[in-house]
Parts: sequence; C-alpha cells; structure tokens
Amino acid sequence: MFNNTKPIYSRPDNTFIIIYDEHPFLLNEADPHKPEGLWDEVMAFIVENPDSVQPEPPPPEPEPVEPSTDYFSMMKVFFDTLLS
Repeated sequence: MFNNTKPIYSRPDNTFIIIYDEHPFLLNEADPHKPEGLWDEVMAFIVENPDSVQPEPPPPEPEPVEPSTDYFSMMKVFFDTLLS
C-alpha cells in the first residue's frame, strides 16, 4: 500500500520515489509491472498535496579511502564499493 505520510521524491526523468509496502519504490508510468491503479492514486494525491513532492536528494558523498599498499584491503574496498 502507498504510504502518503512519507515524502514523495520527483526525479528529472518524470518518475517518483515513493514508499510502497514500507519500502522505497520507483514509480514509473510506463512500468508494466507497477501495481494496478498505483500511478493514478499517487497522481491524485500529488494534485491534492503538491507540497508533499520534493526533488530527489543527491546521493551521499563516498567516504575517502586512505592510500595503502595493502593490496588485499584495496581489493576488498573495491569490491565492497561495487556491491553497494
């Protein structure tokens, strides 16, 4: 179920990040797999509550990594970055 008590984030590509079933959900009008009626429900809510929509915040800055000659640690950081 769409949680209308949480902020709705708009993205430059005309999609929205909403909270659906207690998880972030990328809502795209063209997505054939979105729950039926969800787009209309969210658009109706936005029309009635335009202040609930905010631009998507930028991603957090990555934490700096100290230079090292420990190649194992360097590879671990590299793979952790890829997997996050």
